[in-house]
Amino acid sequence: MSKDYKVFIGNIPFDCRESDIHAFFKGFGPIKSVVLKNNYGFCEFVDYYEARDAVKELNGERILGVRVTVEMAKGEFFKEERQEGPSSSPPSYSGETNCVFLGNLPMDCREADIERFFNGYGKLRQVVLKRGFGFVFFDEQRDADDAVKELAGRKLRGERITLEFAKGDGSDEGQRSISFSQYRIKVENL
Repeated sequence: MSKDYKVFIGNIPFDCRESDIHAFFKGFGPIKSVVLKNNYGFCEFVDYYEARDAVKELNGERILGVRVTVEMAKGEFFKEERQEGPSSSPPSYSGETNCVFLGNLPMDCREADIERFFNGYGKLRQVVLKRGFGFVFFDEQRDADDAVKELAGRKLRGERITLEFAKGDGSDEGQRSISFSQYRIKVENL
C-alpha cells in the first residue's frame, strides 16, 4: 500500500516558485506535488523516509536567501528519533539567549521597521521598543546568532544600530531591569 507524505515549508519568500522548491528538495526522492501559498507551502513526497530525511536535513536552511521552516505537515505520521535520550527537547525559546538588544535606534522606529530589518532571520517572538533602544526575542537561538553576526553595524532608517545579546537576569544590584509579563531583562549603562 502506497501512502504519500506531506512536508510543510514555512517562511517561504514571496517570489519563490515551484521550481525553487524542487531544487531545494533535490536528492530527497520523488516529489508527487508542490503547493505554494503566500509565504508557506507543502511538498508531497511519495516515500515517508525521504520526507523524514528532508525535514531533518533542511529545516532551518535557506531558500532564495531566506531561512525556512521544514517540518512534517500536521496530521501526517512522524515520530522524531532522539539520539540524545529522554532529556533532549526541540529547540525552545529562552529569554536570556534568544534576546537581542538593539541600541541607537531612531526615535521614530516602529515595530514594522524592526520586523523588516530581521526578515529572513527566523520567527520573532516579541519586539519591545523604547526611546532609542529595544529588544527582539527570537524563537530559535541560531536565528538570533545569525542576526547578530550578519546584521551588526547595519543601518536602520539611516542610523547605524548596535546589536548584541541581552545580558544577565536583572538580579545584580545597581542594575536597572525591565520586566515584561514573562520576561526579565537587565539593561546596563542607561
